[in-house]
Amino acid sequence: MSTLDNFFVASTVQDLGEFLTSSKKELKTKIQSKIRQRRSQMLVHSRIYYILDENIVSDDKWQQWANELRDLQKQYPEYCKIGFFDKEFSDWNGDTGAMLPLKDPYVVRKTQQVIDQWHRENETKDRKSTRLNSSH
Repeated sequence: MSTLDNFFVASTVQDLGEFLTSSKKELKTKIQSKIRQRRSQMLVHSRIYYILDENIVSDDKWQQWANELRDLQKQYPEYCKIGFFDKEFSDWNGDTGAMLPLKDPYVVRKTQQVIDQWHRENETKDRKSTRLNSSH
């Protein structure tokens, strides 16, 4: 059922008020969650690129995430104070991650987790590919 359908199901003014309030809270939560996710991705993948001299996502994908973060923060400035690198992303324009706090302990730890996961996934793919190629 869509948000609009739920709107029309509300049978009283009180129900309508509660529905609109919960919808706004839900929207805020989703936007803040996406902002946090994109900030984390900018930090981690910028560290991988600028500090470790590696790249595990394409430049196009990074830019897509950077632009989405820029647009979300511009469209919803009231939802940007989430206690997660707020100051560092306050003027985010999506051009570069080089000036982000790439040596921050959180960023270092999260980057290692992402790299470890990436290696595990690629080792699994490589093993499957090797088995498929050796059976032909």
